[in-house]
Amino acid sequence: MSYLRVNLVDFESMQNRDDSLDRINKTASEMFPDIEMMLGITTGDKSCMTVSIYADKETASKAVDQRDKHFLDLGGMELAVAFEGDLKAFYKREHIKSE
Repeated sequence: MSYLRVNLVDFESMQNRDDSLDRINKTASEMFPDIEMMLGITTGDKSCMTVSIYADKETASKAVDQRDKHFLDLGGMELAVAFEGDLKAFYKREHIKSE
């Protein structure tokens, strides 16, 4: 069963927040090799929320060290709170394409 983690992160500045989200946008697959999906949402001038989906809890647990390395590499950020658990509902609209 897929496993999901939500991180709420506080930053020292808007620039720190933007740098972190930019790095995730460009290199998430390198930073988190086993990640299946990741979303980053700005929640304030100096905060964001990320939503990460992994194949299972074991794979998600390995990503905690990878996340902490990202925090150390960039600096200027602190994990406010993290939530995680089994993914119980998911919907994605398929894009309509012509032939």
